[in-house]
Amino acid sequence: MSHLFGRDKLAAIAATRKSLLISFSLSLSIVIFTWFFADEVVSLLLGKDFIPSADVLRVFVVCFLFGNISYPAGLQILIPHGLARQRMLVMMAAGVINVPICCFLAWQYGAIGAAWSMVMAEAFVCIGIFGIMARHGILREYLFPARTDVAPVNDSAV
Repeated sequence: MSHLFGRDKLAAIAATRKSLLISFSLSLSIVIFTWFFADEVVSLLLGKDFIPSADVLRVFVVCFLFGNISYPAGLQILIPHGLARQRMLVMMAAGVINVPICCFLAWQYGAIGAAWSMVMAEAFVCIGIFGIMARHGILREYLFPARTDVAPVNDSAV
């Protein structure tokens, strides 16, 4: 993606948008399927004795949705724009914040609390990634590419 970004920014934006849309659609489908069929999935994979853990799976699978948006957005958008450090700081902050939240929620609510802390951490990363994009003025060109003026990239060695 970085190579395409350097050669044809509009094509890179189009490819990234398509990639994120496909990722979101597939992730949402998996989340919906898992939400409705968690009991059957747990029963099939772990046995009927573990069906009570299906509620933990229902919560935890939401991480999949946030992660499959924020991870490719960070790699395909932030890094080519030179924002790798900011991406790393958001991810590190999410991890640092998640440790005490997870400890507290797991202590109070058990496995379901730990699952919710992971969902919160993934949501924090997703919001942080899109916040960086908005703050640096690149979110608009990915949301509305036809409405933005994209400066041509000068890749000549002068």
